[in-house]
Amino acid sequence: MTVEQNTHKGTGKNIQNIHGTGLIFNGHGVLIRGHSGAGKSLLALALLETAHNLNIGAFLIGDDRLNIFNEAGELIMSGPETLRGKIELSGYGIIDRAFVESAPINLVVDIVSELVRMPEEKAMTTSILGINLPRCPVAKNRDIGLTHQRMIVVEAINNLRSGALEKKT
Repeated sequence: MTVEQNTHKGTGKNIQNIHGTGLIFNGHGVLIRGHSGAGKSLLALALLETAHNLNIGAFLIGDDRLNIFNEAGELIMSGPETLRGKIELSGYGIIDRAFVESAPINLVVDIVSELVRMPEEKAMTTSILGINLPRCPVAKNRDIGLTHQRMIVVEAINNLRSGALEKKT
């Protein structure tokens, strides 16, 4: 993950610019991380489509680059102004989606190199800027398929709603 750190002029906030995709799914901020070409954008588009089909709220925060910062103990993500509402659909190009400027991060989805059938509890948390967050490791879609990826992430979000993931952190 590429990280650039600076202090936002005028705000005094320590902002990190990271490689990732952010969205809101049913009221939860989801940060998707992974190396270039891992399938972050495709997974985000699949989640946005799922939300649309289920008639639940979902919005893009940003694709490819996100700014993250700690605001009163809560990690916030925002898309750079020039990228807001834009996401890459590989094989087609840049497309527009409904977006919001920023949202708290409630879940970190890490696209990982291999599937772990039963992840250990310690693999289900991560720390960013000193804040512990629920984590959902998901194998690349070339290994498990987009439907399987989407099912894992939706289940993790459902566990957030029930408090199951929060209890593990």
